[in-house]
Amino acid sequence: MQLANNAIIWLRRDLQIDDNQSLARALRANHKIQPVFVFDIDILKRFTNKQDRRISFIANAIANLSAEFKNRGGSLLVLHGSPTAIIPAFKLPVFAGEDYEPTTIERDKIVAAKANLTLTKQHLILAPYEVLKPDGTPYKVFTPFSKAWLAALKPTDLLEQKINDADAYANIKAPSGIKVIDASSAENICKQIGYEYFADDIWQPQNGKKILADFAKNKIDNYVNQRDFPAVDGTSAISPYLRFGLITPRQAYNSGAKSFKWLAELIWREFYAMILYHFPNTVNEEFQPQYRGLKWSTNQADLQRWKEGKTGYPIVDAGMRQLLQTGWMHNRVRMIVASFLTKDLLIDWRLGEEHFAQLLMDYDQASNVGGWQWASSTGTDAAPYFRVFNPTLQGQRFDPQNIYTKKYVPEFNTANYVPPIVNHASVKPKVMALFKGAK
Repeated sequence: MQLANNAIIWLRRDLQIDDNQSLARALRANHKIQPVFVFDIDILKRFTNKQDRRISFIANAIANLSAEFKNRGGSLLVLHGSPTAIIPAFKLPVFAGEDYEPTTIERDKIVAAKANLTLTKQHLILAPYEVLKPDGTPYKVFTPFSKAWLAALKPTDLLEQKINDADAYANIKAPSGIKVIDASSAENICKQIGYEYFADDIWQPQNGKKILADFAKNKIDNYVNQRDFPAVDGTSAISPYLRFGLITPRQAYNSGAKSFKWLAELIWREFYAMILYHFPNTVNEEFQPQYRGLKWSTNQADLQRWKEGKTGYPIVDAGMRQLLQTGWMHNRVRMIVASFLTKDLLIDWRLGEEHFAQLLMDYDQASNVGGWQWASSTGTDAAPYFRVFNPTLQGQRFDPQNIYTKKYVPEFNTANYVPPIVNHASVKPKVMALFKGAK
């Protein structure tokens, strides 16, 4: 029989022991804890690539966590199935970090109906319901939101949780009938959940805090001047680690990286999470109602050439190939390739959002949907529809020596390079006609 003071720590977007709000809260309540991670079949079914590098990244993080819990006298239960069935089966109190996507909110409602679920604020500094207009409605524009966010911020919001887990582990077994995963290695984990291990020399879970520290020490002073140039290693590149909680936003804020421009990127992340929380329909519907009837193109040949980085526009192709090769793309280039798909090719932003969802190491639904709707001029605080990035000028401005372009498009400036898929000079009237036709 389980002791009454045992509790489950359900790890999701918080794959570290340091600064883990759920872990800290359970310990303060004098619970003996059992950490649990579930490879969620309801999430995994969307990602059909059996060599998905993110699965291997998570598997590495889980293997590392398993070893760390073991060193502390505990164990990490790694399970495979649907958490709405698995977590309540323990018949114990459950602590987990809040998640604000429509499907995860619904998942947590189901679990909460069957178990004593306590949610803690974890992967945002301020929750979406904490920063509202004076009348209680959500903000729809970033600048007033950011001012309100900063005004609402308290020192306690930035306190990192210190964990005292001495003699704190319950070492509970999984309920019968639930698939338990051997977490001794990332390779073992991937095999057991139906994926092939991807040996990645770019993204390693244990490197996140070192990357953040290096950015704060060596790059932050030049961030404003270098952040838009993809050939320069001038951004933090911590987004994959933030996504999976290997760095918390509190740790990022407290890192010493005190450029307001960089801190504003953290606030953009919180802004888009707030928008998705209050407007869950925007997962697949334009934020601005007047643009929900746009007659987007679904030209599969054009879409495929964009995906493969064969549009004939060098900066666009470099970005798309960087994504394919590394699972990441420079933020300035993300805006360029998104503008190209939605404005030059007039292709539905949802198709671009889904492609990013399948490949981005840092894929976050709120930020990805928000960014794509911004680029397509259909979202909150979006670029006006008559603003159309010129991909040639963008390349000349932000990659003037073609260093980034040549890295990913080595055939650039040779006879082997593909001709342009579209004449950019003819695009703007078509964009104007598309959007005016929706009004």
